[in-house]
Amino acid sequence: MGFFGRLFGGRGRKPKSERILARGTAGGAPLTDENVTSGPFPRELRLRAVYEDYNLFGKWQVITLQAASEWPSAREAVLHAYYTQFGLIRLADGTQTIRWNETIWRGIRDTLEIRYDPSHARAAASSPQ
Repeated sequence: MGFFGRLFGGRGRKPKSERILARGTAGGAPLTDENVTSGPFPRELRLRAVYEDYNLFGKWQVITLQAASEWPSAREAVLHAYYTQFGLIRLADGTQTIRWNETIWRGIRDTLEIRYDPSHARAAASSPQ
């Protein structure tokens, strides 16, 4: 608990550990390449990139895979969406500039985790095609 929490009795915000736990459960389930490349196809998934070090959750992206061979390009699309969400910053004059240089982006990109929404995957799998 911080200074103001002690001063004012700790009311208001939840402790940091509770906030992270709540965000982690809403962030989606971890996704591996094996989960995506095994059939049946076509498959619709709701995916997002997550940077665990700072709890930065990318926006959900709905991806439709017709075959396992489409996974690398779909993964790139999710990572690119994350880059445009957090890697670009809009300035006061309305222009955009890059927040990260190429070296930092490569380092962050290697640590991003792709997560999926299990409830969306179940709904898509049970729907007629």
